[in-house]
Amino acid sequence: MRWPSDYKLKRKSIICKLCGGNFEGIGNGCKRKYCNKCSLERKTKKRILKKLLPNPIISIKSYLKYGRKLPTGSIGTLSELIVSVDLLKRGFYVFRSMTPNSPCDLIIEKEGWTIRLEVKTGNRSIGASKKIYFGQVRPKYLSRIDSLAVVIPEESLIIYKPKLEDITGYPSERST
Repeated sequence: MRWPSDYKLKRKSIICKLCGGNFEGIGNGCKRKYCNKCSLERKTKKRILKKLLPNPIISIKSYLKYGRKLPTGSIGTLSELIVSVDLLKRGFYVFRSMTPNSPCDLIIEKEGWTIRLEVKTGNRSIGASKKIYFGQVRPKYLSRIDSLAVVIPEESLIIYKPKLEDITGYPSERST
């Protein structure tokens, strides 16, 4: 009979994904990706991130960066707030819907122009086309919106379709 101390575990050399240094993994099933130093740093960052209240402007991006999952309703709400901040910086008055079942997310007003705005969270395709994908606007509400805002958190980008200056005729203070 062999005792556990008689077995020799296979060691394999693994390259750390963060620092690129070599470290040894034990056994064929070793799934480690980071050396001890980088692993400790990542755990510390995650711990700090959990304690801090995230800034709504960058929170979607930071949650994606650190691999945390948010409910889709929360991501949509954060996108609406990001668009609201952008529009307030451009000089619009912003009114937000109090119910998730309304035909539009935001109503904005500037110098007599009232625009009904739908906000969607989107992403770009990885391929060469770089197409933008986002959730579908409910068909029964299509006739009740004037413009669409697509937030792409990975790029900190907001795209308005049609552009707000095309609707109002006033140039925006800053480009999207």
